[in-house]
Amino acid sequence: MTSTALVPQTTTDLANASLPELEAVIERGQQTFYEVGAALLTIRERRLYRDTHATFEDYCQERWDFGRHYANRLIESAEVIALLVPIGTKPPTNEAQVRELSPLKGEPEAVEAVWREANERAAEREQPVTAAVIREVREERAHRERPAGPRPIEHWPAATREAGRLLTAINEQTSRIQRRWQEAALALTEDERNVLVQQLGAAMHWLKRADKLQASAVRRQGAQQQPEAR
Repeated sequence: MTSTALVPQTTTDLANASLPELEAVIERGQQTFYEVGAALLTIRERRLYRDTHATFEDYCQERWDFGRHYANRLIESAEVIALLVPIGTKPPTNEAQVRELSPLKGEPEAVEAVWREANERAAEREQPVTAAVIREVREERAHRERPAGPRPIEHWPAATREAGRLLTAINEQTSRIQRRWQEAALALTEDERNVLVQQLGAAMHWLKRADKLQASAVRRQGAQQQPEAR
């Protein structure tokens, strides 16, 4: 039986705890998955597992019967919840909730915004904050923030539209030119092939320039469209 005196009481305690204290947290980990993840994170970062095992993965597997993926999920849960603690809202209470927030882990403000909005939406519906509600909010936010692409070529100004069509036609001919060149080269002398290579090189040079012009036009068009979308 683990003595409660050994169990750290706060996350600050966890960061400075000894291995026995951290293991005590894990042993009573049925209380909260967050504490288990935070304890595992500290053991991994401070390499405390090296007292008994060569790798953190071995430690998790042999000491706790945790597979690598499960241990990583617990740690990720702790990292996500740590982002929510400072804002004062009630943090997630199960792994399913945290899994829907995990894709935003690199964007602390997004984690906070999605969690807050999910809580508000659940309250309006008079239902719990489920993983499905969090996913719904996250996906809606991603859709709102997705940058608008360039307009279809049919909506471009007339001169740009015509240039785009010509460039498209040129690109479609590129593979045919290469195929015909290979066929023709078989019937030419070496000098004639050299001349053909020079001509083909000049043509490819202009094709590359045309591609750059096309890409530049698309970027300009997209830049013009984005303010309109806002």
